[in-house]
Amino acid sequence: MKRILIAAATAALLGAAPAAAQYGGGGYGGGYGGGGGGYRGGWDDEDEWRERRRERRREYREYGGGGYGPPRMRMGSLCVTSRGSCQTRQAPPNARCGCDIPGFGFKRGAVQ
Repeated sequence: MKRILIAAATAALLGAAPAAAQYGGGGYGGGYGGGGGGYRGGWDDEDEWRERRRERRREYREYGGGGYGPPRMRMGSLCVTSRGSCQTRQAPPNARCGCDIPGFGFKRGAVQ
């Protein structure tokens, strides 16, 4: 008997509660009319939304290279060895390189 009462109370509570699965209250088209919601995240001011979009594009260009695909590879031109360092051609970090150090001869190192 106790189980039946608990089941009935649970069903009544679940049946009376409204379903709130939509974000913002407008579904897909709720973002254009200024009512908030939709994919724009509830921006009321069009200029504020455009400025945020420009800022995101700027950040993407700065960190990601401005196009699709992997970000730009960093390059270095300083060859560091155990006995000194010298300038070398552009290469990725930790690539092999070598320097002719006076008094020590040719030494191998890595690009920094």
